Amino acid sequence: MSSNFMVALLLSFIPWFALAQNWKLQPSGTNRPLRDVYFATSLHGWAVGDSGTILHTADGGLEWTTQPIDLSDHFYAAFFVDSVTGWIAGANGTLLYTSDGGNIWQRQQTNTSFHLRDVFFIDQSTGWAVGGNIFQGIIIGTIDGGQSWNELSDSTRGSYLGVFFLNEQEGWVVGGESLFDNFENDIILHTVNGGIHWEEQFTPTIGPLQKIFFLDRNTGWAVGHSPFAEGALRTNNGGFAWSPVPLQAGPIVTSEILRGLAVVDSQKIWISDIHAIYHSNDGGQTWVKQERESSKFLSTIFFLNLTHGWAVGQDGAIWKYQEKTISVESRDSDNDDYNLAHSSFPNPATENTQIRYSFSKDSDVVVRVYDLLGRMVATLVNEHQRAGMYTVSFDGKELPSGVYYYQISIDHRTEVRKILLVR
Repeated sequence: MSSNFMVALLLSFIPWFALAQNWKLQPSGTNRPLRDVYFATSLHGWAVGDSGTILHTADGGLEWTTQPIDLSDHFYAAFFVDSVTGWIAGANGTLLYTSDGGNIWQRQQTNTSFHLRDVFFIDQSTGWAVGGNIFQGIIIGTIDGGQSWNELSDSTRGSYLGVFFLNEQEGWVVGGESLFDNFENDIILHTVNGGIHWEEQFTPTIGPLQKIFFLDRNTGWAVGHSPFAEGALRTNNGGFAWSPVPLQAGPIVTSEILRGLAVVDSQKIWISDIHAIYHSNDGGQTWVKQERESSKFLSTIFFLNLTHGWAVGQDGAIWKYQEKTISVESRDSDNDDYNLAHSSFPNPATENTQIRYSFSKDSDVVVRVYDLLGRMVATLVNEHQRAGMYTVSFDGKELPSGVYYYQISIDHRTEVRKILLVR
């Protein structure tokens, strides 16, 4: 017996709005590669990149301006604790500090020449930075806002690439070695005393890890490289056990290095590789590849909350995430004599859902189906038809379960009803 679908209809003819999640390019004013982006508020943000590039926006990214600095080092990471206090980590042991939103950047003494790949602060005083090279990693920490930095740990298994702390005491560091395609040296370190002592956590073999984030002491995510198309890890017990997360977005499986990670809550998660951004609404059970303007390579992503996100990448590209509303209106006319009627049946339905419609005047007819993100998944009818009754079949067997909408346009009038497909 074929699979059945449950079909729920939205019977009232009201305007329908579907959220299409889009990434739109913002003018950056530079063509230099950008490696990280950080927003302290929905308006104030910074993007950093190669050859001493620091960009700042005070309007959510509508306009970006360069913050000049007399350095040509590559910058890899930015972190702000408020709209004026922040740090930038970069090549050759570079750590920059600002207390006025970036109008003036001061170089802090780190006592290392290793590239610093990530920086994290829990307040204006206490922070950590990590880095290294392909052979050795380093962790440094400060309790005075960076006036002095002290080495906390080193490694002979490759560079540390990401750092995250829940509080002054508990945190995690990730990294690994990728030399000669050696994918066994993935590293996750855990501390409960501010970095004085670190313990390594066991992970499945996936290769160097790039980013890590914890929602609380138990729930965490890490992303990186995998030769097995499982470049994301998840834990529900503070990292004592990590399990791989298959990253399948419809027919798409990514085996690229995952460089971006943004966890907004236990259900809403974004990850990215150099080619695409993927989003999960269900804690990583399923993934959707999101559309973006331009195919330029991505470096990373950042989310301040559910509605404010940014990504940066190749040639100075900056993208802003926005839930763009696509309006499909139901337009009634006082002079309407089309007598449009329609429904889908049966309910419950088989794999082939039948959409029946009728109208009383010869018309140009278009019947399309959209998913919940506003993307068209099928065009069932697009032609001029004589007045009468018609039935068209919508085959949903290749589509995932979820909410869909069919839209019927009869000349100037458009109406929509909702379909819920559940396997």
